[in-house]
Amino acid sequence: MRPPLSRKAATNDDDGSPLWEAYIAHSCQSRTRLSIPDLKGRPLELTALCDKTMKLKGVRQVDGRPLTGSLVVSHDGPPEDVARAARKAGIFDVKDAAKAANEHEVHADARAWKETIDRTLKEAVGHGLDARALGALAFFTIALRQVAAGHVMPPAATALWYGLNLIAQSTKTDVPPGGNGFV
Repeated sequence: MRPPLSRKAATNDDDGSPLWEAYIAHSCQSRTRLSIPDLKGRPLELTALCDKTMKLKGVRQVDGRPLTGSLVVSHDGPPEDVARAARKAGIFDVKDAAKAANEHEVHADARAWKETIDRTLKEAVGHGLDARALGALAFFTIALRQVAAGHVMPPAATALWYGLNLIAQSTKTDVPPGGNGFV
């Protein structure tokens, strides 16, 4: 026997199909990951939902993840527009669409803080140190401390990995033309 599609889901008045309950798991400017718990482990229903979502205005790409019951939607405009269009089309109902707007504010605040920290560090120390380099240094310090304490796997390796990733990102994105990324 098949489990119910959704305990709380309404139905689409047009064809009686379920109106899935979706929750915004993560959102950025042009990409939103929606969690639809009732579709976890249901690839056929998720595929049908992907096909319907692809037809919404402003949607560029939809990837379904049956293992987690989630959709990754690449779109134009804010995620609230996709949520409204999906609700109107009877595809899914985003229960916390306001959260997406708050996430945008949080991301903007985080970027502003990073820029402030970078500017302050550059003024105080010079152009060789920014927030990413400081973070990498902190992770390297944690890794060395964990190795000294005999905790090589996974604490030291994880901290070292994070530090190396920060350095790799800074050399890819922050290097002026003709520079090597180090001062």
